[in-house]
Amino acid sequence: MRGPVVALTVAAMAFGVACREKKPPPVDSGAKDVSAPEPSAPPTASASSAPDAAVPRDASIGDAHVTAAPTLGDAGPSACKLVYGPQEQPFRGTAFLAASGNRLEVVANDSGRTRGFGVPVPPTLAPVAPTRVLSFEPMSYPPCEPAGRFVYCPGRGGVIRRIDGMREREVGKGRPATRIAAAPIGGDGHSVVAYLAERSTTEGTMLQAFVILDEGEPVRLSDDGSGATQLALVPAGDKVVALYLDARTAMTPMHARELTLGKDGKIELGNDAVLTVGGPAERGVTLASGRLRGATFALVPMPQDVSSFGMTTLLVPSPPKDDVPVKVSAYPNGLDPAPLAATRSETLDRMYVARVVPESSERDAPRALELGHLVADGSFTSHGLVARGARITDVAIAVDAAKAVWILYGDAAHTWLTRFACP
Repeated sequence: MRGPVVALTVAAMAFGVACREKKPPPVDSGAKDVSAPEPSAPPTASASSAPDAAVPRDASIGDAHVTAAPTLGDAGPSACKLVYGPQEQPFRGTAFLAASGNRLEVVANDSGRTRGFGVPVPPTLAPVAPTRVLSFEPMSYPPCEPAGRFVYCPGRGGVIRRIDGMREREVGKGRPATRIAAAPIGGDGHSVVAYLAERSTTEGTMLQAFVILDEGEPVRLSDDGSGATQLALVPAGDKVVALYLDARTAMTPMHARELTLGKDGKIELGNDAVLTVGGPAERGVTLASGRLRGATFALVPMPQDVSSFGMTTLLVPSPPKDDVPVKVSAYPNGLDPAPLAATRSETLDRMYVARVVPESSERDAPRALELGHLVADGSFTSHGLVARGARITDVAIAVDAAKAVWILYGDAAHTWLTRFACP
């Protein structure tokens, strides 16, 4: 969450998305409307992996079915209180969240264009019961990404669109079905988008990271000799912190560099630093980023050695430097994929993290959604498990004006929205 940046994003979406109110016929799951008074919801837990990122996949009706709602975990006396949901969403797929004032925008990717599903933010923290959703629309993967007043959406074939209200333009092309990252830069109506693309090198075909300022030409973001498999962009004042993983068979280096807007109107890349080198990457290794009172954090669930797995957290210095200290929050067992998301705020005294963890150390333990927070030194405190009984492959998070935490989670078959009031 980014204060005025979120407000700009929501305003842009309210204009652009509202002009696309006419929707295609919804995917029908046996009923005609979306307004019955009873809750419905997700599938039983599964330890199976998400689809390969190299294979484009939209949420499909073949996956959709109505089952029992996810149950809540018992997080003890300090647990966050559920005040909304779990509310099944009228779409299938991933989305990002943007909270501003009395409205939360849930913004999905509709074949390379934004599709907004607005949710009124209740004026109090009194619980709001879920309603039953009987028809659904399939959305696309990967999700769109906000960047100030702009939104970037990946489309078919890897095409990337930059959207500003009713205006949209194709600005780049990445590897299909890989996530992008975007952020405002320079405080002057500019934005950047980063993406992954295959390039031929002396070592063979390699995924590399590229960045585009506004509607300009791509500039290679990943350093010479480095590949890239996951990336993130974090606004930091008038700069942007670029993070990327280079997951390899034997190790997982995490890189960082700062991006600035030069006096000539071109993007300038700071020195590339290797923050840390992790162990062998899991197939679905995930990179999340957060912001807390002027500090940037990177979070990666990865093996620590052959017998341990956990969320590695790094405080990214400015400018980034090599070999920074890490903190590890252990999981009961390994998990692949291990999705997570973190909030971004310059005013809160904590950074909320929603992460998928195995419930126990057993080999095929079911997955659960855990909510916790980081403080300034990167230490993680758990608020307990907040959802069980769902196969979760994607997570998004935001904080509203009442400091309540919204979490969107699910997979290609189900998407759920919850709101929590935390102590």
